[in-house]
Amino acid sequence: MNYVLVSVAGIHTGSKFFTYSSVDMPKIGAIVKIPYGNKELYGIIISVVKKPTIKIKNILADTDLVLPKTYLDLLLWLLDFYPDDYGSITSLFIPANLGTKAQKKEAMSNPLKKLQLQSA
Repeated sequence: MNYVLVSVAGIHTGSKFFTYSSVDMPKIGAIVKIPYGNKELYGIIISVVKKPTIKIKNILADTDLVLPKTYLDLLLWLLDFYPDDYGSITSLFIPANLGTKAQKKEAMSNPLKKLQLQSA
């Protein structure tokens, strides 16, 4: 089991990262779907951490989208510089149509096009 710190994209998440577990080793900068309270939100993996002593929830799904290192560095700088809720800043780095019917329709109409932010 692998453990990662995730910056959750949503309102009122506070100024902290949350720890989640994953069977697979996700990439740093990966956009993942996670449980947050009674909701399912998206988040960005910030780093890998050691096993915590408390019970941890699992990552629900990996979107196959990975932020380039420069974007991840910018996110971390913004989180450090601005005294705002981490969730509102993190949401700026999540694609607007992620998880919507529009994205699914685009993927179905062009199966050769991989929806990925990572540069080659």
